[in-house]
Amino acid sequence: MDYVTFVNLQAHELNDIDIKKVAHISLDETCSSLRIDSEYCLKCGSYCNLASMSEAVKKAWVNLRRLQDSITLKDMHGTELSDALRSVGILRSMLHAYNKGIGEAEDNLAQAFCFTGDLQPARDHCKASIEGLCQT
Repeated sequence: MDYVTFVNLQAHELNDIDIKKVAHISLDETCSSLRIDSEYCLKCGSYCNLASMSEAVKKAWVNLRRLQDSITLKDMHGTELSDALRSVGILRSMLHAYNKGIGEAEDNLAQAFCFTGDLQPARDHCKASIEGLCQT
């Protein structure tokens, strides 16, 4: 074994040892500051009391499913659209900003506004849908 090969092997061994040390330290620090609890978002760590908001979130999803059904049947009513708009607002205030369901709801709102001929709100909700779905 020549000198260059010997030095490269030593450097490789040191790097492995150093990497293991750094990984261990990093893991220890991360675990001590990580909040793994049912009331905290695993992605951003923000507090979220799921028990208190469960009913409001369920009702919001029901309104959004009604809108989706109306889109499928091509039978749009103003009340379904306004209920869906309120529901998305409720979900945005209670769930994580980049929730996939909210992105899909924004997409449904964009479709609904297209059916009614309101293209500016359709564009706005389409943009919100893309932003939400790209972050998930």
